[in-house]
Amino acid sequence: MLAVYPVLFIIALCTIWLGLKIAEEVYRIAVIIAGAILLVMGFVSAPPFVQVGSVLLLLGIYQLYVSQPKYNLFVRNEVEAVKTVECIGSGCK
Repeated sequence: MLAVYPVLFIIALCTIWLGLKIAEEVYRIAVIIAGAILLVMGFVSAPPFVQVGSVLLLLGIYQLYVSQPKYNLFVRNEVEAVKTVECIGSGCK
């Protein structure tokens, strides 16, 4: 079996990289769309283990680079305790 998908992936990545280097906006959009179509064709023609592996790899990269909200219960409780201490005075509501 001919392994076409790696060739399509390489051509797609090179095309998208070339499209990002083009100064003219219309040609840039056209080349990047052509590269995206090649990337999709390479992904569809790949075997299932390559597809699953690439999706898992992308999910791992997504988890590394997307900032996750940090919840610290202790800091929130300390802030509430400070507010309580501030309101001990006679004019506090």
